[in-house]
Amino acid sequence: MRSILLTILIPILGFSSSLEELRNFFLREGYIVETDKGSVVTDLGQDKTFVGEQFIVLKEGSKIVHPVTGRILGRKEEIKGLIEITDLKKNFSFARVLEDKGIKKGYKIKLKIGSICFEGSEESFFLISSVLKNVIKGKKCDYTVKELKEGYGITFKNKPIAFFPYSLPSKGKVFKIKAQLIKSFNGLPLSADLCKFGGKRYIAILFEEFLVVYRFEKKLSEYTKMYLPAGFPLWIQCVQLEDSEDFILISMITGDSANSLIVKLENKTPFILEKDIPLLIAVLDKRNPQNTFVGQEFDSRNLWGEIKRLKFKSGRLILKEKYPAPPGFRVDSAYMYKDFLIFIDSNGYLKVFKGSELVLSRKKFGGSYTTAELPDIYEMEENYSFNPRVSIIFLQNKAYALFIKNSGSPAHNLLNLSEFQEGEVYLLKLEIGSEIQKAEGKSFKKAIQSIVPISETEVLVLTAKKGTLSLNNRGSLYKVKILLQ
Repeated sequence: MRSILLTILIPILGFSSSLEELRNFFLREGYIVETDKGSVVTDLGQDKTFVGEQFIVLKEGSKIVHPVTGRILGRKEEIKGLIEITDLKKNFSFARVLEDKGIKKGYKIKLKIGSICFEGSEESFFLISSVLKNVIKGKKCDYTVKELKEGYGITFKNKPIAFFPYSLPSKGKVFKIKAQLIKSFNGLPLSADLCKFGGKRYIAILFEEFLVVYRFEKKLSEYTKMYLPAGFPLWIQCVQLEDSEDFILISMITGDSANSLIVKLENKTPFILEKDIPLLIAVLDKRNPQNTFVGQEFDSRNLWGEIKRLKFKSGRLILKEKYPAPPGFRVDSAYMYKDFLIFIDSNGYLKVFKGSELVLSRKKFGGSYTTAELPDIYEMEENYSFNPRVSIIFLQNKAYALFIKNSGSPAHNLLNLSEFQEGEVYLLKLEIGSEIQKAEGKSFKKAIQSIVPISETEVLVLTAKKGTLSLNNRGSLYKVKILLQ
């Protein structure tokens, strides 16, 4: 009897936390921060709303006070209009006014929902109905809650926008890492990758002003070096685009938009094959570079834009059809393994899609010292940050996604820098229902800029520390073994 009770209790405990998150999702509120003719600006950024959502505008009135206890129960509210989100930024959004009954700066906004459709079992319909109003069984609502194997998914106008997993107990496996320092660098390293030239392995490391290729031996020694065009270098990848030799993809920003290049070594000398590419470029799956080579539009006005399939043939880059990426996709961190697509969005959410289905969403990951100055950003932020790429390793013949969390200290005023205090490694087994786990052992007291697999259980970890002056910038490269216990 006791075992039966435990079997019943565990799912209920899991459901309760996901139901609370689900309820809070539909209770989203914010405020009008600016008004203009026919449009407004709200304080709801990319992690709080989606394009097309509508919000009721409310004027908060006098307090409602309990006559006996004197406790404030709430405030009277008067409907002053209706708005629809049209454009999203990091910390705010633009909206057009659908109804205006005297909308003013400072007025409260509350999500307009209407009916919520539900697809799933009778038991879950009962649970969902207990925490949400207006839940119906049907398929013609703007919002639909879907009962999935590992949690509740939400779609808005048929597009997946959120996922709330059941909080089930951990399976108890522990990941431990052992690290060995290989090399320290003067200067700020931004990105690294493993390359093959002439059948031998090399490590390419991107710095703020140049690219250095090192021989991958017991001790790293410089093999070749290339100074970069003016701009902000972001990341590199070594990939086989045409033959057995690796090409080096370098994504950059010049001015306020993407400006990338493709490099190849010719007799030890780096040679630029393509430049002024108006996209940030990457191969999502190195095992299948011809079909997963993509580029994403990026500029300071619209930030992350449309994604295109790319092809490199006979020394020329060819733009092909649009790539069907999910909402919030960013090419900087993205990795594909079979039908799993993993990336970190602009709000630090790790997103995992299996096909078109969002199967995991967790905050907060990413962060790095790889930044670009984008003066046109509305918030007037001086630097825009990019995330390290997700990697894949194999432990006990199972694929695991490797990604990082860089924990920062409060921004300090000197030169407007923000310092990272620790870089942490996390793993996710690429199977439906798996949970994210932190690797224990070595603690990196710097930001992690790249994780580069070199064998099934070993990776290179590139770290960086930024000083108040550029000459104080430092970096380190570690060889790390990951153990599953």
